Amino acid sequence: MIFVHGARGSPFQFAPIAASLRRDVNVGAFLYDDHARLAPAAESLRRELMRLSGNVVLVAYSMGTLLCASVGADDRDGRFREVGAVYVNPLIGGSRYADADPALAILGDLPMLRWLHQVKTGVQRLLFPPFVQDLAPESDFQQAIFGRGSRPASFAGNTTIVFTEEPGREWDISGSRVERFFGRSRGELLARLGTVAPLGAATCVGHAAVLAHEEILLPPIMQALAAQQAASPIVAQGPTVIDRRYAEDSPA
Repeated sequence: MIFVHGARGSPFQFAPIAASLRRDVNVGAFLYDDHARLAPAAESLRRELMRLSGNVVLVAYSMGTLLCASVGADDRDGRFREVGAVYVNPLIGGSRYADADPALAILGDLPMLRWLHQVKTGVQRLLFPPFVQDLAPESDFQQAIFGRGSRPASFAGNTTIVFTEEPGREWDISGSRVERFFGRSRGELLARLGTVAPLGAATCVGHAAVLAHEEILLPPIMQALAAQQAASPIVAQGPTVIDRRYAEDSPA
């Protein structure tokens, strides 16, 4: 099992869950520079997955889900179609915080005021970490995952999506803007990534707090592991850290 952290995160985000799983399965973490552009990190994840043998389950949180989704959308030969995944509060179409102030976003959609989007991009490049540019829905990175010409993720059939945000307080872009940027509804984008787990109202614990709630995350993770186990036995090994370029900065 490979954990993929979110923005300004680390594998410590998954510590409670990893502690419950470590005896039963090889637990690892993909470490990446979460201040840099996201496309190189997704490519690094793809290369690391190619090096792994046996069954793999990805557990990704927030921005980290986009790296996995990018690998799945770019998997033209189906190399990773047997990978299992659990996405926790994914950023569908990017982040609303990178989509600009609502007033600026709406005005920028008008043909005569589209230059406002260029202003937004300039501000992002000057004042924000590079990864923010790839969280904007019009970015090449988001379009490659969700755009009109994109492919559904190759392992969507093995992916469970978990949302624990209150309706209307999601961190991804607003549903009203999804179709404008991607030509599909939010539900259609979700279906291209996986299946949304049916959770009750009691699980609305917020975007980040869910990582401390094993009772919410362990069931879908265990189901993903069981599916992989049914396909081929999973052999328990020692903990693993992949992409050691960032291992010194981010503890496993």
